[in-house]
Amino acid sequence: MPKIHDRGGDMKKEWYVDFRYWNPDTGRMQRFKKQAGLNSINDYATRLKAAKKLKSYWTKQLKDGYNPFNDPGKVYKDVPDDLGENHTIERHLINVLEGHKINLAERSFAQYKSHLFAFCQWLKETKDNKGVLLAQYDITDITTAHTQEFLNQLRRHGNTRKGYRQNISRLFTLLKKKKIVRENPWVDSELPKVDTTEAKRAFREDEREKFKKYCIENHLQEELMVIQFLYYTFIRPKELRLLKVDDIDFDNKKIFVSTRIGKSWRNRYMAIPEKFEKPLKEWVKDKKPRHYVFHRTNPDKPRGRDHFRIQHRLILDELGYERNGNVSLYSWKHTGVVALYKATMDVVAVQIQCGHADISDTMRYLHSLGLIENAPARKIPEL
Repeated sequence: MPKIHDRGGDMKKEWYVDFRYWNPDTGRMQRFKKQAGLNSINDYATRLKAAKKLKSYWTKQLKDGYNPFNDPGKVYKDVPDDLGENHTIERHLINVLEGHKINLAERSFAQYKSHLFAFCQWLKETKDNKGVLLAQYDITDITTAHTQEFLNQLRRHGNTRKGYRQNISRLFTLLKKKKIVRENPWVDSELPKVDTTEAKRAFREDEREKFKKYCIENHLQEELMVIQFLYYTFIRPKELRLLKVDDIDFDNKKIFVSTRIGKSWRNRYMAIPEKFEKPLKEWVKDKKPRHYVFHRTNPDKPRGRDHFRIQHRLILDELGYERNGNVSLYSWKHTGVVALYKATMDVVAVQIQCGHADISDTMRYLHSLGLIENAPARKIPEL
């Protein structure tokens, strides 16, 4: 059963809860350590209370049948008995992410893990001017120059590089709170300029009509409903795949996107536009609240991860669009944003419907779609 290690009450040392579990691969008991932010708490009574809560949580998990070797969300299997001073950069980051996992939605945790491993892989492949791999550095020797170099080589990742910096920086902040590093080398790093050649554009009016006509003539009701969802609500395709009928509130004209399916750590709502209400009601009228809005033969199972993208690509092929061109399934969200902004000229309305926490994100988004122009500048008087 889990045990609290409070280091004799010493607040300067690392507290944790651990338990052991039979490893089917090695045939031995293996130790697992859990921290969940314990060492960022400076008050003794509060930290002890949190440790007891963490112990109770893992005790219940184990009693309920939790098996760490069957957990698809685990970052790693082995946890050394002694942390020591010679931890690798990867191990430090893995440990702090494991402790932070309890604070993250499942999808957010998966994103953190993906970004962490990409950074660690880059460290393993990159050498300094003396030929030493960066992965062999002590974590305190990682500088802003290193983090900037990593971000620079991510230029082709488009907007995702912001997520890389945000997530890995957060892990370094947690390491700083634990006094493992003195400074966060990500704080002063800068995002490279967007490579606009990769940006996907919105569909033009004639393209929208051709796409809708093709779907109607070929009885592609699901594909038509998917693009309407993206156009009217700005929901992300990955969120749409996991949306359930119970998430749709017709009384208040809203759709609920929880952290269960969203990329954000916040729950959010998006409005159901008037033009979308009737077709949406028609689509879900025979479904039960627990059913997925888009499902397989079994309504309790959602569509596959790439289903929407693949079906949309097939239509683009039929309509003569170039593969890897500048439109995609996501372009329908862009198209809706363009339509809403032109109809209202209201940046806040776009921000709320998109679910952006910061309006600066909305301004950058609108600018990338060519919607933010300095029209008054054209009226400068003649010299």
